[in-house]
Amino acid sequence: INNKKIISDIQEIKNLFLSRKYTTIIGSAGSGKSMLTKHIFLSIVNQFYSLPILVELRNLNDSEISITDYISNIILKNKLGRNEKILERILSEGNFVFIFDGYDEIFSEHKDRITNEIEEFVDLYNKNSFIITSRPGANAESLQRFDNLYVQPLDNKQIKEFVSLQFKNHENKESIGKIISVIDKPD
Repeated sequence: INNKKIISDIQEIKNLFLSRKYTTIIGSAGSGKSMLTKHIFLSIVNQFYSLPILVELRNLNDSEISITDYISNIILKNKLGRNEKILERILSEGNFVFIFDGYDEIFSEHKDRITNEIEEFVDLYNKNSFIITSRPGANAESLQRFDNLYVQPLDNKQIKEFVSLQFKNHENKESIGKIISVIDKPD
């Protein structure tokens, strides 16, 4: 992530999101936003400092459900009877990191409504932390209270390290060499 500083350590990620309550992660297609989002989610879970809630914004395109109801469904997983007072208290305590993934995937006809609902949700439950991921140019960069962080592209060395890590426990170790040889080809 680049905002004048490169963040690479898990502890740095924890400190980053403890010190910034409102963050956008901006990166072009294939830059690693989804992988970073998973890493952030797992880091939060492994360190027990908050409860991450992943909200895939593209799922709101085909529904008229409000973002609050969508998040309530994620939290409750329809296993508990919905009690508005309990849910309100849980959300107000500030124990969550909400990760709104794919702001750029919201259809234009829903963008204003969903953006307003996100802003209202953030206002209402402002003790929590919020992360929004997006490609550049989707206007996530202009959300007023959010600090923009930019995903830097991986260089060839980092790509090779990533591939090696992904296939470290894979049965077919030959795949690593084949993938890396394709990466090394200039065409």
